[in-house]
Amino acid sequence: MEYRTLGRTRLQTSVLGLGGGGLSCFGLKQGGTEKAALAIIDRGLDAGINFIDTSDHNGTEPVCAKALMGGKRSQVILSTKRSVSKGDCRITAKAFSDSIDDSLRMLCTDWIDVFSFHGVFIDEYDYVLTELLPVVQKAREQGKVRFCGITEAFKSDTSHQMLQAAIIDDCWDVIMVGYNIINQSAQPLLDDAQRKNIGILGMYAVRNALKTEDSLSQVFKQLQATGQVAADMDINAALDRLFCQDDGGRSTMTELAYRFCLSNAAFSSVLSGTGNLQHLEENIQSFAKSKLSQDDIKMLNQLFQGVASLSGQ
Repeated sequence: MEYRTLGRTRLQTSVLGLGGGGLSCFGLKQGGTEKAALAIIDRGLDAGINFIDTSDHNGTEPVCAKALMGGKRSQVILSTKRSVSKGDCRITAKAFSDSIDDSLRMLCTDWIDVFSFHGVFIDEYDYVLTELLPVVQKAREQGKVRFCGITEAFKSDTSHQMLQAAIIDDCWDVIMVGYNIINQSAQPLLDDAQRKNIGILGMYAVRNALKTEDSLSQVFKQLQATGQVAADMDINAALDRLFCQDDGGRSTMTELAYRFCLSNAAFSSVLSGTGNLQHLEENIQSFAKSKLSQDDIKMLNQLFQGVASLSGQ
């Protein structure tokens, strides 16, 4: 397992991070058992994963707590998040302070390594900055939180409006950014974050549009039809080149998607969520492979240059 420095936090994170959200929530959202979820986390830890991301919203804080019993907590960089709104109502500073204590109880820990504002929209950002950030800063002074982060609502904010505003303020230790083969529009933002030594976590590396070659090909044709990518680009020829291996075998779409994100040195950790042990094993193998060549990266950059309208979901 490769490890990278998470910006100014100086934490050494595994490049493969275990995500407790998304469509799976360690399988719990798909009807999986707690025992199966614990097996997934245990296997991730055995493989060298030391970064686990959860939140109150996805309900996986308790299973993370159980997985880290028996002295494992100190070996893991634990990240959790809280939303800033409930429906149309913004959460109060008092309620947000209480929610930090709730996370500590649910996670059965005395400290949270990275505490982030979850899926913040651009119209929520000023409220977060002026009313809620001081709450986290106080929790940090009390030793409850080590570092403060913010994550975007990439499914709808595909052009990163919120993080573009946040990056101007030098108060974030860590940001979580949506980035994948289809939507690479975050690159200027990543460059700015690196210059400020902000830790960067990647999400949305694999979504529905990146599960198979056919799904990516269909999305590309839709982008061509709407004039978002060049009409003369041949996605099938590009995929044939990208997926062909030296031994005559063929890579998978998921492997290519992860290796693409892994090849970007801006990311300290790229999150992968799963509710299936076999899927986790495949992801571990994908991250163990070499990064994409500069020629392959250049090809993917050219194919999807300028696309900022899709998340891949």
